[in-house]
Amino acid sequence: MELRLVLGLVFAVATAVATNLAFLWKHRGAVAAPDVSLRSPIRSAAELFRSRWWAIGWAVAVVGWVFHVGALALAPLSLAQAVIAGGFVVLAVLAERMFGFELGRRQWGGIALVAAGLAILGVTTPTTVEQTEYSIIAIAAFQTVLLVIGLVLVAVTHAAAVHHEEQTDASPDDGRIGDEFPRTGGAPQAPVTAHTTRGASTGAGILLGTAAGIAFGVSDVSIKALAEDVIGDPLAIVSPWTVTALIASLGAFYTSARSLQIGEGIAVITATSSAANLSTIAGGIIVFGERLGDDALETALRVSAFLLVVAGAALVPGPMRAAEAGAEEERGERAAAEHRSAHREPREGEVMARTMRDER
Repeated sequence: MELRLVLGLVFAVATAVATNLAFLWKHRGAVAAPDVSLRSPIRSAAELFRSRWWAIGWAVAVVGWVFHVGALALAPLSLAQAVIAGGFVVLAVLAERMFGFELGRRQWGGIALVAAGLAILGVTTPTTVEQTEYSIIAIAAFQTVLLVIGLVLVAVTHAAAVHHEEQTDASPDDGRIGDEFPRTGGAPQAPVTAHTTRGASTGAGILLGTAAGIAFGVSDVSIKALAEDVIGDPLAIVSPWTVTALIASLGAFYTSARSLQIGEGIAVITATSSAANLSTIAGGIIVFGERLGDDALETALRVSAFLLVVAGAALVPGPMRAAEAGAEEERGERAAAEHRSAHREPREGEVMARTMRDER
């Protein structure tokens, strides 16, 4: 096996570890943060980064992204993404050991499917890496289709949210507990003002999570195209694929954060990861012409392996309980800090200034 392929697979494993650990922390931070709104993108981003768990998760995600770029540059796109999809095994272990989440038979069954799929991929992996080429028309058409699907999902979610808000306005007591805002799925929960989560919440979160995963897939395909060009010519970084990757990543940032806020975390994480894996693997095959196998048997084995990885990933949920518990703790700390700030004793200088104003 070539050294380049070995390094690519090592980077893919490192990506799986970093990305899933980051997802755990970002989920906790997103649930604790105020509502994400595209009408105020800068304020929304600032509020997200005020959450220490989101900030920590984002920093780890950046490290994972660096590893991801290395994996995409050195290994076939479909194979690298399949290994990254196997990170659900890492997610399960981290969730149980570090975040106190208990996995059931369904989750461990998913882990077994992922492990079996990765084992088949390992046995059938080519020992050499072929130089891949892509057509500008093919990559543009592929990404356009993905972006249209993602935008349709966002539009459907928005339309459903507007309709749900109208129903909520017509019945102001529906979905409220006392004077509190409606809550996200599960408990403890984060307050939601833009989208309520009664009835349509799970579906809205899944749709947005799927749109975020598609955006991640668009970014990955662009990065792969850049890697193929930049290795030979560093100036090739000035490319329309750079712009596409940045736009897709920015869209995925906000869409993913919002999906975690309004949807049930288990379903949202699964939808995002599955959509990203499927779209990226499809890009490797459709855009870059990566072969599934040298004969019918090998092709059938590798297709079965990809399906096992995807099916196993769908069975392994994200650690919703741990994320929400941490989010509740952070919201409590924020509320306590704001209460102390609002009721703190005035300083000596402030008292003197106030006295002088009163005397005048």
